[in-house]
Amino acid sequence: MKLKKVIMFFVLTISVNVFAQSGCIYYKKQLISANEESSEGYFKQASILLKIQEYELSYNKDGSLYKKVEKLSIENNLIVESFAQSISEFSGEVYHNPIKKTTIHKKEFSGSSFLIHKKTIKWTLTSDTLRIDNYLCYKATTLRTIKNSEGIHKLLVTAWYTPNIPLLYGPDGYCGLPGLILQLENNGILTTVSKINFFNDKIIKISYPSKGKEVTEDEYNEIVSEKFENRKG
Repeated sequence: MKLKKVIMFFVLTISVNVFAQSGCIYYKKQLISANEESSEGYFKQASILLKIQEYELSYNKDGSLYKKVEKLSIENNLIVESFAQSISEFSGEVYHNPIKKTTIHKKEFSGSSFLIHKKTIKWTLTSDTLRIDNYLCYKATTLRTIKNSEGIHKLLVTAWYTPNIPLLYGPDGYCGLPGLILQLENNGILTTVSKINFFNDKIIKISYPSKGKEVTEDEYNEIVSEKFENRKG
C-alpha cells in the first residue's frame, strides 16, 4: 500500500513538471447501448446529435479547463439539443488545479450560476488493461452518488487512463489518476478521446470560472433536491 502511494506521488510529480506545456484534448460522447436504427423520435435525433458534439480539455502548467465546444447551428431542433444535453451527463465547465488540489464546476441551475467545489474523487485502481488509440490504459473505478425523487443511488463510474501521458486530467471533471483519462463510462454514456494536441511553443490561457455562487458539492445537491421537492408540492 505504501509502495502504491510512493508511485502515485512520483507520477504526480512528473505530470506537473514534465508535462508543464500546454495542450488540448478532445472527447466525443455516445450512448453505450444506443441503437439508432431502432430508436425513434427525439431520442434517435438526440443520440445522433450527441455523437457529433465535441468537448475540449485545455491545460497549461497551472491547471485545466473542460467544456463543450460550442458550435453555431440553425438546423438543430432546440428540444433535441436540450435532450442531448440532458443525457450527456455533463453541462457547464470544470476547472482543475492539481497543485492546489481544487476542482470547480461552474454550472447553471434554475436560472442561477453556481461554482461547485467538488470533492476529491476516491479511485479504486485495478490491473485490468485496454488499448485505446495505441495507448495502454488501466482501469479505475469510483462510485458516484445521485439523489432524486426515488431516493439515493450509487452508480459505478469506470475510467481508463494511460500512464504514458502523465497528466492528472480527464473528461467531465473526473481527474486525479496517474495518467490522462482516455475513456469514461458513466451512467450509460461513453466518453472517449478523439484527438490530442500538445504544444511546446504555444501558451494556452485558462480562466478561473467566475460569476456564480460558491457552494460545496453537498450544498449544491441539497439546493437541487429542495427545488425538485418544491415542484412536486
